[in-house]
Amino acid sequence: MEEQFLNIIENFKNQKILVVGDLMLDQYLIGSVERISHEAPIPILDVKEINQRPGGAANTAYNLQSLGGKVFLAGVVGADENGVLLKTLLDEKGIDTTGIAVDSQRKTTLKTRAVAKNQHIVRIDIEDKKPIRSEIEEKLLSFIGSQIKNLNAVIISDYAKGVVTPNLARRLIALAKDNNVLSFVDPKGTEPSKYHGCNIIAPNKQELGALLNIPVERLAQEGRFCQAGKMLLANMMSDNVVVKCSGEGLVVFEKNGNPFRYPAVNKMPVDVSGAGDTAIAVFALALSSGADFKKAIILSSHACGVSVGKPGTTVVLPEELKASLADYVNPNQN
Repeated sequence: MEEQFLNIIENFKNQKILVVGDLMLDQYLIGSVERISHEAPIPILDVKEINQRPGGAANTAYNLQSLGGKVFLAGVVGADENGVLLKTLLDEKGIDTTGIAVDSQRKTTLKTRAVAKNQHIVRIDIEDKKPIRSEIEEKLLSFIGSQIKNLNAVIISDYAKGVVTPNLARRLIALAKDNNVLSFVDPKGTEPSKYHGCNIIAPNKQELGALLNIPVERLAQEGRFCQAGKMLLANMMSDNVVVKCSGEGLVVFEKNGNPFRYPAVNKMPVDVSGAGDTAIAVFALALSSGADFKKAIILSSHACGVSVGKPGTTVVLPEELKASLADYVNPNQN
């Protein structure tokens, strides 16, 4: 079994994957808290380090690239310093950014997290959430159309910041289907119809509830969670629904099978930021590399286990994934 996983990971480098969605710049102010402000009862963070990393759909692309995939990225940034910095970070990592549109009427999404001793103190968001303008949408669709025939998979990374409009999502999924390209969705919001027909949709519990207009606390009731997963599967006309349940692992709903759960690999997460991006990236790489669905789930779960063991929005390297799988395959080996 171990060799089968290694062969799948080795094949990641042959996969061409397009990520479409909400691009973000994640900024971390890392320091220590020793004092409380006299101006208000709030902690004072003595900043020692400032880091900027690709976030949102850009983090999904970065995860794909770090695992060996050939990545194309389509999204929108503002005509501002943060947009320039984000594109520079992506270019440096070898991610194709020719599909990124610059819109002078929008701000580049910036999420700033203040962190002390691996604990988040506050997050500050600077962003536009309005839907992108039709001319920007058409520019993205033109780029997607020029690439679709050469792809193995497309990922819609929707953070409800306005890039993934219903029209863009529906046309992208239709293009993928017409060209026998796998389509994956990391959803957000209350419009499940715009993802109709995708191959795999992978919400977390909160997103599952929002898509079906079910309060998340009701999903904890016996039987309601399974009903919700099956309902989303039927509504989407998808092959699979994968629900990311954080410390409870992944729950899979299949069109032609019973639901099953794969437990979380890392029981003591340090930081869950970006773990969903890692999950969808590995699903796409594994399935487009020829893995069956259960192997793809195992690979994704192990990748998430590696991701949440690191502080901040991070990526997973092939060596880290292989090491986690080695522990799984040979748990008694020293």
